[in-house]
Amino acid sequence: MTTPDSDSINDGDEPPDHASQSSHTDVTRLSVPEMDCPSCAQKVITSVKKLDAVQDIDSQVATGVLTVSYDADQVTLNEIANQIQNAGYSVKNAGETTSEFTVPEMDCPSCANKVENALENIDEIDEYETRPTTGTVIVTYDSFNSRDANIIDVIEDAGYETTEHSHAESTHQRATNERERNRIWRSPRALKTWISGGFVGVGLLFEFFLTAQNVEIATILGTGIVFTDILFLAAVISGGQEIIRNGYYSARNLSLDIDFLM
Repeated sequence: MTTPDSDSINDGDEPPDHASQSSHTDVTRLSVPEMDCPSCAQKVITSVKKLDAVQDIDSQVATGVLTVSYDADQVTLNEIANQIQNAGYSVKNAGETTSEFTVPEMDCPSCANKVENALENIDEIDEYETRPTTGTVIVTYDSFNSRDANIIDVIEDAGYETTEHSHAESTHQRATNERERNRIWRSPRALKTWISGGFVGVGLLFEFFLTAQNVEIATILGTGIVFTDILFLAAVISGGQEIIRNGYYSARNLSLDIDFLM
């Protein structure tokens, strides 16, 4: 009985060349404070999706956070941030990404200390946490200047293999998101709305209850302008700034949403 030659077994069954399949997907969370409504989020998403390398986008209008999955070999965070700015929104602390790495061999405090010493020397890392009981490392870093692959290299240089990695929300990010949720009623958009509502309230008061004090102030083209007209105009100016601004960027990005219609 003959056995097949080992060369004939491997012939045609070689594993695929990983280099030819290199598509490094990164996920980052971008803080976009002014993205505080579904219409705003749609404009941002439409603009960012113009980048072919962007794979998935998730917007959280309650916290103004945009989560983007993208091919880091084809697009940079700067390009993503520029697309957000082109939609009319500023990006705050862009590039802060938190990843969780599975390091099975890091199973004791001494092992964790070695990994911590390696991570301590990386300027792009903002914070890290090692958990030897579960063999995981959670790292928050500046993804403008680093990537998951770089963090993996650092951990492996310390002598430990990384088997998996995924993106997580750091304690700092959770606290920040909670503060943003509580701050939504004190945002610039909310303050302008409160001021506008105040002008409307005072205007209605003079219109229906203090009619004697609702005096004529001027005349334009034969039409009398009374005090309540000034109050209502002030309400439109103070409360309509965001609508006018968003309407401009809606037209610019060919997004026929409620801001454009208004």
